[in-house]
Amino acid sequence: MKKVLFATTALIATAGMAAADINLSGYGRFGLNQTKSGGTTTSTVENRINVDIKGSGSNGDLSWGGKLRMRGSSGAVATLNAPQVHLTSGNVTIYAGNLPGVLDSMPGVYAPTVGYTGGNFANMVTAGDNLAYSSTGAGANGVQVNYSMGDISVAASTADGAGDTQFSVQYSAGALTFAAGVQQGDVAADDVTAITVGYSMGDMSFTAGYGDNNGTTRNAVTVGYSVSADTSVTVYAANVSTAGTDTAFGLGAKHSLGGGASLGVGFEENTAGAQRAEIGVSLGF
Repeated sequence: MKKVLFATTALIATAGMAAADINLSGYGRFGLNQTKSGGTTTSTVENRINVDIKGSGSNGDLSWGGKLRMRGSSGAVATLNAPQVHLTSGNVTIYAGNLPGVLDSMPGVYAPTVGYTGGNFANMVTAGDNLAYSSTGAGANGVQVNYSMGDISVAASTADGAGDTQFSVQYSAGALTFAAGVQQGDVAADDVTAITVGYSMGDMSFTAGYGDNNGTTRNAVTVGYSVSADTSVTVYAANVSTAGTDTAFGLGAKHSLGGGASLGVGFEENTAGAQRAEIGVSLGF
């Protein structure tokens, strides 16, 4: 992700001196996925490539930027998503377009994910989030404002047509992180509350999450352990308040191959009892 594939710099004479850059970064991945549900087992060879096209500029204390994402997956023709632009002054950043997402950006939201792809993502506590970033579509097409002050940061967003607004607050103190966010919609089905708490201690990390989407609650607990500088293990358990569902769980491991490449394996069973396993390689560039 850190390697710049190409860059151009333009100097514009105004009242001061402005600088602008355009660069590419991204990742590729491939592997084998297998699912088992209702007695049926399906195996697929999966692959994906993401390329982010990012532009940035600055003039004194003012900076700005934008990005587009190109994605192609498993034989599908690559497509561009909707753009995102931002403007930063001091501790305030304003985003417009395909928003980064207030709830989606909360720390700990993606903790209950495993494997080289992240798995099925079904155990995130932000179910019902309508303003998350879209890698392949139009996204929320709204406005998001982020403000940070020391260990505390807040964010708020709204979007045309969606009828939803979001707000979050985050706090960090050493090894401890805390975040809480809400989504308020035009209808009750769009109301979401999410809370995450994280703590790290030596080679171990702990994350707990709670979410409520119009009365349907979700809980997830994740434990991570660094076996070595190159190898880590993650295990999670999660449940949902829907009647007739079971506790979901997942187990995964990642091993660095060096140079931005890593090997990932994962196994999950969701709340309906369906199982999923994967093994593959992720390649950053």
